[in-house]
Amino acid sequence: MKRLIDNSLTPAAVVQNPKTKATQFYIGAADEEAFHRVFLTPRTMALEFCRSWQSIGAELRAKGIRPFSPNGEDFGSLFLRSEVLAKML
Repeated sequence: MKRLIDNSLTPAAVVQNPKTKATQFYIGAADEEAFHRVFLTPRTMALEFCRSWQSIGAELRAKGIRPFSPNGEDFGSLFLRSEVLAKML
């Protein structure tokens, strides 16, 4: 998640930890909603499509939907919502 924030791909607030005084990111409810408007994870797809993430993963592969990977960077099992909805519905 930190790499998404560092690359301005999802929002987060910068706050100071009250105990350690270290600067850190805080993801509030609005930030979480913004993230989920753009991205899907296997878990969020399972919840939204009422299917197992395993069956969704198989369909993603069969339809050639690849994980989000701008400039070849690996963000794990993270998918663009727009791409998934366009090809799976």
